[in-house]
Amino acid sequence: MNKKILPFAVAGILAGAMGAAQAGVTLYGKVLVSVDALDCDAGMFTGGGCNRAGTSTSGGDDLLMNSRDGFGAIGVKGSEDLGNGLTAMFQLEYGTNPAAGGEFAGRDQWLGLKGNFGALRFGAMSTNYKMSGAVLDPFWRTSLDSRDAVRLSGLHSGKGENGQGRATNTMRYDSPSFNGAKVVANYTLDSGAGVEDNDAFGIGVHYSAGAIFASFDYITSDNGGDDDAWKLGGKYTMGDAAFYGHYERGGLLFASLNTGMAGNGDDSASMWHLGASYTLGSTMAYFAYGAGDRSLGNPNDEHVSWTLAVKHGFSKRTSAYGGFERLERDVDGKRDQFTVGMVHNF
Repeated sequence: MNKKILPFAVAGILAGAMGAAQAGVTLYGKVLVSVDALDCDAGMFTGGGCNRAGTSTSGGDDLLMNSRDGFGAIGVKGSEDLGNGLTAMFQLEYGTNPAAGGEFAGRDQWLGLKGNFGALRFGAMSTNYKMSGAVLDPFWRTSLDSRDAVRLSGLHSGKGENGQGRATNTMRYDSPSFNGAKVVANYTLDSGAGVEDNDAFGIGVHYSAGAIFASFDYITSDNGGDDDAWKLGGKYTMGDAAFYGHYERGGLLFASLNTGMAGNGDDSASMWHLGASYTLGSTMAYFAYGAGDRSLGNPNDEHVSWTLAVKHGFSKRTSAYGGFERLERDVDGKRDQFTVGMVHNF
């Protein structure tokens, strides 16, 4: 479809949903923007001298207005009661970037069926691995996201068929909850013609009851070799305080830290983090520390990062946040970031 026509087509779909007579159709979204002051050593980032992607030959300072491609979103979701305990359901979500005036980009988009057996979805959607990671970060989908600080791996990000956080051409099954525990399994069909059948898949057990969330997840790509990873994660809430932590390991983790998801690597690659938050009234303070390593010869590439942040809720839908983050990597140097931002959900 012509790129100039696409935004109008999406807007038309969403506008139609707003006036839809069908029960169970909901228009929703998330708008966010931040101002980030960054200071990077040579080798960390490129663009304006200190941008987030790639590698730079010279360090420097940068002041960016940022809303992170795809972190904002607008979408429609709905369901229809089919009788006999069955419900049809769907979601069509598009990522947005108000700061850049970016075009719509597909996020979770699927059609499914649920009943006493659980829920079955077909399309593009978050994997079991990514789903549990989102619970471990109270600043998920902001400029202080743990994935950006390399405290959660690249297996929680991106979109594709080889272990990315949002899997395309995928079937996902969510079991019913059994005393707080459920199984989440996803299987991805390879769209490449003439490629040996070695499809990506993942499975996890997620437990949520009262103050406790705990998860174990496994995921693999279709690359062969050391192309899998596993993760243990948890959150514990105690009054106004909450504690977060995780550990992940595997060759696919190595690939996510080096070349996206295109290859496999050393099964010894690992990553972990611990965090804590405390909420007083409408304001939450948060601190997290994490580290990891990957084998790149001698020496290995090790990294550490930490974040100190505060978030204030003006209402249930609108909040503002600010914080400082440092990321240090053996082979690249360090990056310091100070951020202030705002989020509105509708």
